[in-house]
Amino acid sequence: MLELTVFLSGALVLILELVASRILAPYVGTSLYVWTSLIGVILGSLSLGYWLGGRLADRSPQPRVLALTLIGAAAAVSLIPIAQGPLLSALATSEGDPRWNSLGAAMLFALPAVLLGVVSPFAARLRMTSVSSSGSTVGKLYAISTLGSIAGAFAAGFWLIPNVGSTRLVYLIGLCLLGCSALNAPLQLNRARLGVLAIWGASVCYFVASPPAWAAGQLLLDRDTAYQRLLVFDLPVPNRQPVRVLAMGFSEYHSAMFLDRPQELALDYTRFFSMVRYLRPSLRRILCVGGGALSFPRYLLATFPEAFVDVVELDPGVSQVAQEYFHFTPDPRLSLHHEDGRVFLNRVGPRYDAVFLDVFWGRTIPQQLATVESARRIAARLAPDGVLLVNFVSGIDGPGGAFFQHEYATLKRIFPHVLVFPVFYPGDATRVQNLVLVAAARPEALTLTAPELRPFLAHLWTSPIPAAFELTDDFAPVEHMAARQLAVGR
Repeated sequence: MLELTVFLSGALVLILELVASRILAPYVGTSLYVWTSLIGVILGSLSLGYWLGGRLADRSPQPRVLALTLIGAAAAVSLIPIAQGPLLSALATSEGDPRWNSLGAAMLFALPAVLLGVVSPFAARLRMTSVSSSGSTVGKLYAISTLGSIAGAFAAGFWLIPNVGSTRLVYLIGLCLLGCSALNAPLQLNRARLGVLAIWGASVCYFVASPPAWAAGQLLLDRDTAYQRLLVFDLPVPNRQPVRVLAMGFSEYHSAMFLDRPQELALDYTRFFSMVRYLRPSLRRILCVGGGALSFPRYLLATFPEAFVDVVELDPGVSQVAQEYFHFTPDPRLSLHHEDGRVFLNRVGPRYDAVFLDVFWGRTIPQQLATVESARRIAARLAPDGVLLVNFVSGIDGPGGAFFQHEYATLKRIFPHVLVFPVFYPGDATRVQNLVLVAAARPEALTLTAPELRPFLAHLWTSPIPAAFELTDDFAPVEHMAARQLAVGR
């Protein structure tokens, strides 16, 4: 039973680490900072647990003590769903450095990890019978713990998180820890187990009775997929039906739809994307890298009745949500490709009259889609007079403009003609906002004479843009730059 306890504790700590990333995602994202904080906190907590476990085992090497430690870990895990709302909401709305916010959020999982770290050294002391065999005993148990961690990582990533969900999985971890305690002291500590079971039940009732509110809206869906956590909610709008929005694991909206006008574009930057109908009124083949709830591809199908649209969306779960909650129905003129956008672009394929790059996630963009090499692949898939339209979130100048300046220099390396349209504050270079970039290899592809373009031309940026280095596959610190502009934006 001791070996099984070690194996399960190793598995549960990895499952907890992976599920932690989904719990944190709606509040602080899943950036490099978040993963760095999670890994650092879990490893640091395990190290402290190893040290405490060794000292505790020397003082009181009894299975009852190990069982009590596991009961404590079960209690700590069961309290996470109650504590996460107040703690993570406060961090999400704070004006602190994203790195420190990520570290503070990861601390939510420190105590369970410390207690789980106690298990292996304590079990080694219990199993040890002689000094001559101590090395093999310790090595065997730590190998079993590591095998458990490997099994837990694969089980969580390949099956548990996409099928069970984040919060339910936390509760399942708590029950498993109570079961592990019973393996080591089956006839003892029953009062303690009943007490933790009461905490567990109260936590479940709290979570069921208090579903998370999101941005003062009505939460309709909270679902984990193989790639991310998806949230769908309706936001109230005065004197009309609400707007339905999709958030992909972060506190900003990735797709939106008016419930009373589902065919209309609801997000401001997508209305700037609609400039393409005046730049290229006869589009026949279109590529959208980043599909979201498929609101804009649906607009393209309605606007260009003879066009064929390819949509590259990494997560099949997002496309499923588009059908379930955003009135999307399959269309023979629309082809969905569920894969990474850069992988799709790297292949030889048809040329497009227009490419839309809309892959911002929170405040950053996948590194592999922000580089010179990626722009070169897009150019290879564009028709000679084709246009590229990009949604970007940044300032233009000042402390919050560095991210954009690097991306602008990157696009200019491949596309000689790049126009910039600040969506919300056309006269303010320092405000972090949506920027729509329109790029082409030929100047005639960007003819701006249509009268319908006048409202957009009022947003055209005409001032000089500071020089910056280009982003490459080898060096593109997009998350670092996004974090700096986020601090400025606050």
